Amino acid sequence: MHHERVGASQSDRAPGAAIMELVSWVEQVASQDDPASTKQAIATLNNLRERPSAVEAAVLFARSSLAVTPALGVFLYLLARISGSTQVVEVGTSFGAGAIALGAAVRDNGAGHVVSWEINKDKAVSARKNIRRAGLSSYVEVKVGDASHELLDEHSEIDFLLLDSWQDQYLRLLIMAESALVPGAVVVTDDIYEEAMGRYLQRV
Repeated sequence: MHHERVGASQSDRAPGAAIMELVSWVEQVASQDDPASTKQAIATLNNLRERPSAVEAAVLFARSSLAVTPALGVFLYLLARISGSTQVVEVGTSFGAGAIALGAAVRDNGAGHVVSWEINKDKAVSARKNIRRAGLSSYVEVKVGDASHELLDEHSEIDFLLLDSWQDQYLRLLIMAESALVPGAVVVTDDIYEEAMGRYLQRV
């Protein structure tokens, strides 16, 4: 199978070069954010009487990248590299910054695949474009759908799980994924707020 690549493989270059390239791509994705829309979405969220569902939250933050920061992107890349992860699942693609970081790690690990779930169709389109520009389409697949309904049916083995979506889903997603997590699997959860995450934190 042909793999599209940008630059040399990790084995052909210094680790610092791979990280610098990764930071550049993550910064480009983050620059696609609409700060005014994000500010308005947060204000609307804070004024709601009840927590929105994942679908409602996806609509609310439709124009917000809520992107993985360069520092977090580097952390995800290094963690996936150190753990030698090859069967990676991300929930919450947004514009693709996290998927790019994990895809670069899988590429540099020499084998594997990243499946990234995004509930918003328009964001998934943007993410696929960003992933393609980063030369990682052969390593990253973006699926559109609610992972909390489909995760169990789609994945039999997971050695790296990144939860970066709507926090109210995290406990259900973790429980669904547990049977697929291989021994020594890595689970990373972004944006944890203890008030809404008590049962999740107790389980992990």
